[in-house]
Amino acid sequence: MDLDQLRDLFINHSRGCNVIGIGSGRTMLMFSKVLADDKTYVSTSLQTDIFLGNKKVNFCGNVEKIDVYFDGVDYYNKKGDLIKGCGGAIVLEKLLYNMSDKTVILAQKNKYRESFEGLKVPVVIMKESYGYFMSKIKDCKVTGVLRKIRGFSPYVTDQGHIIVDVEFFEEFAERIPLIAGVVEHGYFKSPKKSIIIEILGTLE
Repeated sequence: MDLDQLRDLFINHSRGCNVIGIGSGRTMLMFSKVLADDKTYVSTSLQTDIFLGNKKVNFCGNVEKIDVYFDGVDYYNKKGDLIKGCGGAIVLEKLLYNMSDKTVILAQKNKYRESFEGLKVPVVIMKESYGYFMSKIKDCKVTGVLRKIRGFSPYVTDQGHIIVDVEFFEEFAERIPLIAGVVEHGYFKSPKKSIIIEILGTLE
């Protein structure tokens, strides 16, 4: 998909919209090149703020509602379930998704999976809860790995939390959020309002 096609996609889904949420990652880097100058944008990360350049950007905390939210995806399946946040911006990605009237997911075809079995889902936790959290996921009979930078220091989110990448299991959405210290996770279970758009091949 080239820039002209992305621009048409943006125009079609943002018509009549004033406040637009923009996600994080490489897909959104390319998408940011086609955004209109007469809209107000709300971003999910410091990285996205840089992508947006001189466009009008509002702080998420000052916004009550988002007209449409655009983002990429790490994995999706035929039911419309998503795994997102492998780039670390899970908290604001989930927040903007819930704040939006409509969410448009730009999904490259190679992100499709028949099953999420064996995949890792990022879970944002308070750093103080790490030991407790690791003991609780053992009760779920799954493994988790603390995300680190270059294999040494823990990865810290923009909000000051840490991330454990947890093996997906059937009751993930029911059990993981109930563990004390969990801030957010990157599993979106059948998000009915999302529009999944397949992008054949790679972004040019």
